[in-house]
Formats: sequence, C-alpha cells, structure tokens
Amino acid sequence: MRNKLGRFPILVYAIAAAATLLILPAATATEPIEIEGTAQISNAGIEQARQEAIGKAVKRATGLGGVALESSERLSPSGERLESSRLRAAGASPEYEIVDERVEGQRVHVRLRFEKLPTQGKRAAIPSYKKKLVVTSFAAQTPAQTDTSYRDFSNELMFQLEKSNRVLARFSEYAVPAANSGETERAIRMAVRRIAARYDSQFVVSGEVLESQSPSKFLWIGKHGRGKRQFEVRIAVYDGLTGTKLMQHRIDRFVDGSAEVGSDKPFGSSDFYATEYGAKVRETINEATASVLKAIENIPFTARIVRTAGSRIYIDAGTTSLIAPGDNLVSYRAQSEWEAADVHSHYEPPIAESPFSSLTITQVYPLFSIGELRANQKNAKVQPGDLVRFDHKKSKEE
Repeated sequence: MRNKLGRFPILVYAIAAAATLLILPAATATEPIEIEGTAQISNAGIEQARQEAIGKAVKRATGLGGVALESSERLSPSGERLESSRLRAAGASPEYEIVDERVEGQRVHVRLRFEKLPTQGKRAAIPSYKKKLVVTSFAAQTPAQTDTSYRDFSNELMFQLEKSNRVLARFSEYAVPAANSGETERAIRMAVRRIAARYDSQFVVSGEVLESQSPSKFLWIGKHGRGKRQFEVRIAVYDGLTGTKLMQHRIDRFVDGSAEVGSDKPFGSSDFYATEYGAKVRETINEATASVLKAIENIPFTARIVRTAGSRIYIDAGTTSLIAPGDNLVSYRAQSEWEAADVHSHYEPPIAESPFSSLTITQVYPLFSIGELRANQKNAKVQPGDLVRFDHKKSKEE
C-alpha cells in the first residue's frame, strides 16, 4: 500500500469554496477501481486542498462498502465554510495508491486507485448522538386521602427516557418554578439555566402531577358508587442554554374511583403497575417520554468546550454520547445580543450563537473527547464555555 503523500510543486492562491467529488467509471467492487476527489484551494494553501480531495475519495471508496456519511455546512461570519460530518464505516478504510494529481484552475484533483473494496452491502445506519437532559423533581398536588405517592414520578420518567437509548438522562432534586408559582418568566429561565449548568445538560424537563377525585354517585337507595379518579401530568421541556420553553404538554387519565392501589404497593413497583390505576400511570409515563423525545429530536446535538491546550480542544461528550474519532463538529460562541439587560425589566436579552471554527475529534473517552482545529483555523480563539454542535444532518451518498 502506498499511502505516503508527496508534496505539490505548484503554488496557487484562491478563494475558499465547497469541495466536490467526481467518480470515474469503474468495474465492480471486487476489481480495481479509480476514484477522483477534487477540492477548491482556499487561503490555507494547496496542501490543505489536496488532503481534502484525498479524504473525499477515501470516504467515497469506503462508502461503496455500505457506509453512511452525514454532513452539513455552515458559513462563519467571515464567509468561511464550516462542516459538521460523521462517517460510520463497516470496516477499515480500503488501501489505495495515488495515480494522478494535478491542479486545474483553482481546484486540486487527486485520483486514487483501490485494488479491492469491501463487499458492497446494505448501507449502515448512523445512530444519532445521545443528547444530555436532566429531569427535575415534579411538584405533586393530591387529595389528603390519596393512597398513592408521586414523589418518584420524575424518577420513573428519567428511567424511561434513558431506556429509549436516545438520550443521557439525569435526575435533579431541584425543581423549576411552575407557571402559576408567581415567578416571572425571567426567573424561570434563570432557574432552568442554573439547573442545566449544574447537571451538564442540554435540556431540562420539569412538570407537576395533579390528582383529583370526583364526587361519588348515587346509584340506588342505600347504595353509592365511587366517582372517577383523575390523574393529570403537566410537563415542560426547556433549552438549557437559554432557558426557553420548547414544549409543554398535558396528559389526563381517568379510572374508576374504586381502583385503589394500597400502601403496600410502592409507586413504580411491579405490584403498583399491575393495578388498574398503576396501568394508567404507566400509560402516562410512556406518553410523557414520547412527547419529550419528540420535542428535542430536531434540535442539533450540542456539547461544551471545557478546556483548550493549543489546538487541542476538550469537549464534555464522549463515547456515552456516541462521539467517535473522525467526527467533525462546528464550534459556536454564545453571547447576549446586547451588552447588558435593563435591570428594572423582566425581559432578558436573547442569546446569539455564531459559528467560527471546525474541529475534528481525534480521541474519545467515556465522558469527554479531544478534537483538533482544522489546519486553516489554528488561530481561532476557542475558549472554555464555547459550544460545539453537530448541525441538522443531511444524508449524503458519498
């Protein structure tokens, strides 16, 4: 295998633009195949464009073996192209040799020859990153004579969210003030942001549980039937960075008032769920879980930069969030739209996010990862507290 790369003898100055990919006609995956990658030359120089062209060709060759690539692009305020991408390969990258490289106009062309590609098969699915969320303690309002304690409702919701395998869920004893608590919207947003920061979470889930008992009904002389027992959950999902409410949902369940649970059946136990009332509670938890997951599914995965060391960037997400080496993330700077808020106002300035650099993940650990800034972005002023994000995905057949 001849993967060692030589240097270009030509110097060219050009403007940044998107890289493209050309595929030359070839035989089946079991025969030699040539793939040409091309890239626009940017201010970073011809070697950077050359490496990008080679990478595009290798990704295409690997993709022929059933690999999925997801990517999207953003422009920085200065007009620089920033890319989020991730590739999940079924096996190692195929071996290749460089058979031709040239510059035409403002583009670099590199043609690679692959003697053997992986067997073509079904395209692999890329699992979504696991977003972090924290479920706060729910307030509970129940009649004095109730035989059910809802203290553990939010815990059960957290376990169900974690069981979905789509998020990393945590529990907080702290609660977000309810909408009818008398707190201002600003105070509620600030409480959300404090909880999100304390528990290192992208989203905050809060709510309250209310139970009521309708009056008993007269059936016939000397006989009364018990009324309906109502179980209601009000749930809200907040963005942890801004404190903005993303979703609120109310869930109602009714059951015959005679369907008592009994103090010998703790909330969330198998005996509790085996009762008629417990079955309704389980339905409520399942519906609440689905509503939370739906509220956050289209919001990009976001993590925080916690440390920098030269061009090495440490982020607070790792293998537990399904980060992998080779993933490309875009860094953002969050700041208020105005320098200061009016201290006499309940209004808080919105938070703006500006993309300014790209980094490639090189090392991954369970709870954190290390990335490197791109060669042409070594001077980017990345700092702890900045965000990294995988933007809305766009599937590519590359």
